Order: sequence, then structure tokens, then C-alpha cells
Amino acid sequence: MSKQFIKLNEKLKPYYSLITMIIFFSGLFISAYKFIISPSDLRVTIQTEQVSYPNSLGNYYEKLDNYIIHSDTLIGESRIIYNFLLRTTDHKKITLKNTSSKTLRDVKFKQLNTEALTAWSISSDFLTSDEEQNLKKNIDVDEIRQILYFTKPIDIAPNSQINIEIWGNFKNEILNNNLIINHSNGDGHIEESYSVSGLKGYFVNYSFEFLALLILIFIAVYHIGIKYSKKQ
Repeated sequence: MSKQFIKLNEKLKPYYSLITMIIFFSGLFISAYKFIISPSDLRVTIQTEQVSYPNSLGNYYEKLDNYIIHSDTLIGESRIIYNFLLRTTDHKKITLKNTSSKTLRDVKFKQLNTEALTAWSISSDFLTSDEEQNLKKNIDVDEIRQILYFTKPIDIAPNSQINIEIWGNFKNEILNNNLIINHSNGDGHIEESYSVSGLKGYFVNYSFEFLALLILIFIAVYHIGIKYSKKQ
């Protein structure tokens, strides 16, 4: 047994540096995965879009103001729409997903740097229409602190999600996209959703395969290099 081990050790000796490097990078990758993409009971997905409207819409409402009698209710409605168009620069889709088999209690939600909130909607696969309306009323804005928040913490059923859409003016922030979301047992894991296309999308879609191919090519080149050095 010891002789076989010695022979195996002699054969593997030229590959010690390669094996050490593979173990090092594997440990580094696993540590990064646990730190950055660690699983969480509450997964938060964000998709942000910038909103812009043609100038002709603004001109249309300015002209409309001249033709509507000021006592008419239409003037109020037209101004509400005009203010929405004027103040809305961003649209955010936020999904709060409970990935566990237990109910998440006391989920708190805050969106920082909210300069303006012009519209919002909430939907879910486990709430009735009345419950959705009550949840919609649960959203408020602290205009002084510029914080959008749940007035009361909510519960999310197992393997269910809540979809929040907000329109308004939100300052850009790299860290956690201005969101603070937690529950009674921990914090939400925040992920941002991106859309890519063309060659970049192709590389993103097959990133794991490309990484595996690069590792195999490196091992093959390393092996050929060792054989060549032995011949020398």
C-alpha cells in the first residue's frame, strides 16, 4: 500500500502547484458565493427602469389648461396627470419572495432617497383583493426624510411573494439600491435584475460553461508543458 502511495505521489509531484491552485481558487469561489449569493429566506429582486415622455405630452396639457373651465373637475384631473408625467423619472419593480417553508413574520420595507412618489401598486398570489387594497394603504412616505415605508410590518406566507411597483423620482444608490428590508429572523437578500442581449447576453447565458472550458484548457496546457519539460 505504501509503495503504491509513493508511486502515486511521484506521479502527482509535478502537479502539486496546479492542485494547490485549483483548491485555492475553489475555496475562494465558494467563499465568495456564500458571502455574495448566500441563500436567504427572504429574496428581494429589483428591476429599475428610467421613464421619459415626449415633450409633446407636456405641451398638450399646457394647451388643455386654457380650454378647461377652472371650476370644472376636469382641471383637477388633468393637473394630476400632468404632475405625474412631470415628476415621474423612475419605475421600480420590487419582488419580496419567501423561499422557505415557513411564514416570515414582521417584514419591514424601506425605500430610501424617495424624492417623489407618484404612483404605486401591490399584488400577490396569496392575498385577496381586499387584502391587497389594505396592503396598498400600508405604504406611506416620510417626505422630510424621503423614505417610502410600510406603516405596519407584514407577514409573507411560505413559498409566496409580494410584487411592489413604484413610480416616482428615486436617487441612484449603488449599495442595496436604497432598500432596507428585514424580518423577525434576519435580513432580505437583495438581487438586482438586468437584461442583456447580443454577444454580451450570450456570454452571460453560458458563463459557467466558458469558465469550465477555460479551466480545462489551462489544465491541458499545464499538462503538455510538464511533458515538454521532461523531454528537455
